[in-house]
Amino acid sequence: MGIMISLGLALAVGPADAETEAEENWLDYSVHGVGETLDAGANWFDRFFGDERDAEETDAVVHLRLIQDLRFESRNEMTYDPKFRLQVKLPRLQRKARLVIEGGTEEGRLTDSEVPLPSAAATGATNASGASLRFDVLDQAMKKLSFSAGFRLNPLATKLRTRYRKAWRYDEDWLTRLAGTGFWDSLDGFGADLRGDIERALPGGDMLRWSNYGILSEISNGVEWSSEFTYFYRDSSHRAIAFDAGVFGQTQPNFQANTYRVRARYRRNFYRPWLFYEVIPEVYWPLDNNGGGRDINTALFLRLEILFRKDDPG
Repeated sequence: MGIMISLGLALAVGPADAETEAEENWLDYSVHGVGETLDAGANWFDRFFGDERDAEETDAVVHLRLIQDLRFESRNEMTYDPKFRLQVKLPRLQRKARLVIEGGTEEGRLTDSEVPLPSAAATGATNASGASLRFDVLDQAMKKLSFSAGFRLNPLATKLRTRYRKAWRYDEDWLTRLAGTGFWDSLDGFGADLRGDIERALPGGDMLRWSNYGILSEISNGVEWSSEFTYFYRDSSHRAIAFDAGVFGQTQPNFQANTYRVRARYRRNFYRPWLFYEVIPEVYWPLDNNGGGRDINTALFLRLEILFRKDDPG
């Protein structure tokens, strides 16, 4: 495991392909829709890291995310996890409808975390292979309301979802975002989740984020929750690092913190504006099955990602 971490860090800091500074990166385009009034730094980091927040709030005509993940763990385990998400705006329906197609295992909504929910209760999020049609009923700069209907695979089920998002910008440095979702799945029943972010812009383009998330459903262990602090450092338009420290837990049968975790995410755009690689070393302390103690575990993610978007020219 130590060899793999060393190789991963060497890849992160070693020489890379020549940067195409002359080619204007889509990440530096002006942000449409919600981004026109939200903090520019928050939107840039969400776009660069392919965050779920950007996928939900984007006004892009086409948004494609194709991920190839390799995870190495200190327990001599290795997993390969490919996944994709394609979102296409349907202009014939007054630009209010989007077709969303997902495959593999979409990242859980615990602040874009690879730590799974205790019961995989994020119906429509963690086991999300399938398709849905989303309608943006309210689409304003600081608030959005959408409804979606579709199906998921393995096992086959229909699903309905409504999502409301609102943002408050207090000054140039502080931003608060709140997003709530209600959903129904024909196999797993009803559920709801809520995420709140408090973000602080720092000098030099860096940013701090405190994110809290909770989900309650018919198959969850009470409220399954997370709280995570992230420091974002932007080295250039092609490189950024995020440092995360978080805790993940549940409220039933007892209130408990299941996992503590710290990690670093080094992400680089290379060769083409839509091609990225990411190196993610992490240390986490899960509660053992008997609830009596914790073991220290290490892991390393190596990620290759295609992140493509075509913005609305209007």
